[in-house]
Amino acid sequence: MQVWALYYGGGTYATDPIRDLERFPSITAAVQAFRARMSGEYVDFLYVHSAPEYGVRAYAESDATMLLWPADRPYDPEAYPAWRLYVGPRGGVVRERC
Repeated sequence: MQVWALYYGGGTYATDPIRDLERFPSITAAVQAFRARMSGEYVDFLYVHSAPEYGVRAYAESDATMLLWPADRPYDPEAYPAWRLYVGPRGGVVRERC
């Protein structure tokens, strides 16, 4: 199932709910992307409504989160997300159903 995603790297990140919207082929792919961003790897941001950014070094803070919506319907920035990914107490990725 494809998902819409919004990534917040932490308190110092400003995110636009339209410009920064991404789409992933699955929840697993979104988790892998979130994990890569947490570890400071060079990653690609494949935005839906703006030009992609390739090879960006992502720095996630401890309060980083990624909100996910099912992509089987049009994206609505006012809709409550279906899942939330965040950094767990031991540094792993936690997937929570909202």
